[in-house]
Amino acid sequence: MATPNRFFEDAARVAGGAIGTLSGVKRELDNLVRHQLDRLLAGMDFVTR
Repeated sequence: MATPNRFFEDAARVAGGAIGTLSGVKRELDNLVRHQLDRLLAGMDFVTR
């Protein structure tokens, strides 16, 4: 009975780690896109509000 419990605990730990990693990747991509867009708009000489 201990083996299935351990399997599910390990699977949950792996899934939690994967979700944390994907969250970090999303945050990094958001920052990258925001930075690139800021650079693009800065080069176009738009007037700010």
